[in-house]
Amino acid sequence: SGDKFLLVAMNATDLSGGVDDYGYTAGEAVSAYEFFSDTENTEVDFVLMGGSMGSENDTLAKAQKVVAIAALRKDCLAFVSPHKGNQISYSGSALSSADQRANTLNFFNSITSTSYAVLDSGYKYMYDRFNDKYRYIPCNGDVAGLCVNVSTTIADWISPAGLNRGGIRNLIKLAFNPNKADRDELYQ
Repeated sequence: SGDKFLLVAMNATDLSGGVDDYGYTAGEAVSAYEFFSDTENTEVDFVLMGGSMGSENDTLAKAQKVVAIAALRKDCLAFVSPHKGNQISYSGSALSSADQRANTLNFFNSITSTSYAVLDSGYKYMYDRFNDKYRYIPCNGDVAGLCVNVSTTIADWISPAGLNRGGIRNLIKLAFNPNKADRDELYQ
């Protein structure tokens, strides 16, 4: 066919002595986020909390660090979801709506208030095609994605909410789907 391929031989490197460890502590997470505190050498628009830690206190420490970075920098937004146990029981079933609302409010009341943080109220149930099972994941990445989409397609100052712009993708259901009264209370 006339196509030529360039093959590059790479030196093999022995990576012995490492540890296969996907678990990390709240202290390790907080320390890793410290990288984003440097406004001179690190450019960032969105700082995502990601998933919950094993305990509510550890999740709160992680959330507070993300919010503190955005509030300190004043040039980015933090996206935070509540602790998974506040929304879903450890058996995998949803808690009552009243418990979910109260738990979410208590969690977010412990976080410093700032206009540089977006606090969402949910976990979505979705299919994990890589592990062939369904699981709950936090929505902070989805909410950040909605902001990026609206900024890219419309304008930065337009809200990423509503029926046309605020749809979270790839979800089967929400762990906590707040009604109007819940939303009014959560919004405060």
